Amino acid sequence: MPCLYQVETLTASTLWRISATGLQEVYEQTNAGNSIGRKAAEALF
Repeated sequence: MPCLYQVETLTASTLWRISATGLQEVYEQTNAGNSIGRKAAEALF
């Protein structure tokens, strides 16, 4: 399925993506991933 949005950058860039399942694996398997995910989620509130 095509993406519903697009990204335009001013300089050459690399775009990374991760699936929801992959993200859950990072949270479960690494302390750093869990901490970064928690801080990012808290910043939304």
